[in-house]
Amino acid sequence: MKLALEQHFEADPEAKQEYDDFARVYDLLALTQVEEVEVPHGFRAGIMDRVAAESTKRPERVGFWDFLRRPRQLQAAIGVCAVVAVAVVSTVVAVDRHQGQVNTENIVPVPAPAPITIDPSQSIVQGVSTRLDQTGAINHDFLLRLPKGMLSGTVDAYEVTSTQQIRDAEIREAQAKSIATAQSITRAADLTVSVVDSRRAAPGSTLNVVFDIQGTTTDQHPVSQDVAVFTPLNPNDSVSAGSAPPMNGKYFDSLQTLASDYHVTIVADIDGAPDGGQAWSSTDGIETALARVVGAGNAVKPLGSDTYFIYRK
Repeated sequence: MKLALEQHFEADPEAKQEYDDFARVYDLLALTQVEEVEVPHGFRAGIMDRVAAESTKRPERVGFWDFLRRPRQLQAAIGVCAVVAVAVVSTVVAVDRHQGQVNTENIVPVPAPAPITIDPSQSIVQGVSTRLDQTGAINHDFLLRLPKGMLSGTVDAYEVTSTQQIRDAEIREAQAKSIATAQSITRAADLTVSVVDSRRAAPGSTLNVVFDIQGTTTDQHPVSQDVAVFTPLNPNDSVSAGSAPPMNGKYFDSLQTLASDYHVTIVADIDGAPDGGQAWSSTDGIETALARVVGAGNAVKPLGSDTYFIYRK
């Protein structure tokens, strides 16, 4: 094989130049200590295809690669191609031991995938339905569903009676009535949190619940959503719209009044709450009234015929 190769080089100087260019790869590798890497699947076959294509392009002469493609030199050609594969891949990942740094001259940077984020317009609390149990008590069933991109989570729920309990988690934990503690929720199944109230509430009363959801995205990043839900306590109320805004102008008091006044359920992202609530007119529809209260920084999204979600844009 060696003798045949030397004779071929004497007859074809261009083939000798191709061989010398290839041999320089070893000179480069001799300057570094190369980390072993696994050659990608199909790499050798790809090299062989390129050798065959090169041979087809230049049928008028037999170069170094063409020489290796001759049938009697096929086994040697396969060995050389394996060396080429290792040499090329090794050159990319060669480590410069002298400098103590990775040689990145030939490395093409691959951007890291962007972390998965949860669409802020997707409410985990989907709405609430009411039913009477065997004792005649009213049950409010809150339906929770994880949005796209969220893998799993835990849910804490509290029945609240003041703005302080809504805004401050420590006050909420100390003073509010606990409804659910660390209940699990996954993409595979919805979660229903029920609140039972046997008392006969006065017309216009609302049930106010805060949900604290801590979860994980599908790429294992933490995510959370804290929402306050205001819903009519008595489903048989027949309250007419037109009540005046609360005199204190507080944001969550305004939402509670709207839930009672228009007999709808309002789900509000606590983190997007403005400092105060704006007034609305008695002639406004529910969406217009909500838009006035939440301000320009928030959006109102209908979740159903009588449920609205407020979130930060």
